[in-house]
Amino acid sequence: MTRTKTEHLLRHVAALLLCVLLAGCLGNAGRQDIADSGPKTLYFDANLGLSLTVSGRWKRTFIIPPPESTAPYAVRWDCAPNNGNIRVLIEAAAFPGRGRPDRERLMQLLRRQLPGFELTAFSESPNRGRPQWEILGHTGRSTFLVRYILSGSRLYQLGLFTRPEDFDAARSLFDEVTSSFSPLND
Repeated sequence: MTRTKTEHLLRHVAALLLCVLLAGCLGNAGRQDIADSGPKTLYFDANLGLSLTVSGRWKRTFIIPPPESTAPYAVRWDCAPNNGNIRVLIEAAAFPGRGRPDRERLMQLLRRQLPGFELTAFSESPNRGRPQWEILGHTGRSTFLVRYILSGSRLYQLGLFTRPEDFDAARSLFDEVTSSFSPLND
């Protein structure tokens, strides 16, 4: 091969590699927005009776509480407010405790909020010594991970709502938020 042909071929290979690298970086840009949660803020809410540590960059909104909640509102955080391609929401709500709920009771609470919800997994594990149930599933084009935590006279619901392709990146943030959860009645 002549030197000119070799240089020409190397230029094409370099251009192709650059395109692949740029496409990979742009493809992960949204997940970077999720993973970069920035400085943390301790959120206290006396009406819901809880505290959580969340990112100071997330947009907080007060929303209508789910059915059966006795709280005046629920709280929603948009975890990627500056990226229109991503929809990652974390919500917190509180219900009257009414003793230890069974699987059917928790599924009933969730299905009243999310008609068409399809269960993928259900598990029980403690959250800092408190009973916690984890429900994973989906409706249409969204994935939901909901954790119910029983403490005293309240049942707390923490939920992650996102597209399937953003779920893995968002789950680590949700795990951080859930592990920071503390009821104010303890």
